[in-house]
Amino acid sequence: MARRSTLAPVSYLSPLIGRECTRVTVDRWAPPLVLSFFVGGEPLRVEIGGEFVFRTGTTSHRLDPEGEPSDLAPVLALIGRTVERARVSEQGGLQLSFSGGYLVEVDETKDIEAWYFG
Repeated sequence: MARRSTLAPVSYLSPLIGRECTRVTVDRWAPPLVLSFFVGGEPLRVEIGGEFVFRTGTTSHRLDPEGEPSDLAPVLALIGRTVERARVSEQGGLQLSFSGGYLVEVDETKDIEAWYFG
């Protein structure tokens, strides 16, 4: 049986809490998916380079930013949504909960940097 990773809030992600996602950018090159926010007039980005799960209520999508760009269309629903919680697992996975019941879970990986915040 696989051990489930525990999620803990991380202080460097705290500037995202209560912030609205203002832009979702899909690119054919690195980073393939970027969620943008403004904090105190300064832009902040969450870059997603690995597979992730996007949940909306009862619907769940496993998405790959390096796959077909049109497959990422559901993520556009995050524009205007507010981050309610940001957590990181012990293994380095990321979980962002948004208003309206939206959730982004980035898998931890050993091969690539699956996500970046800055």
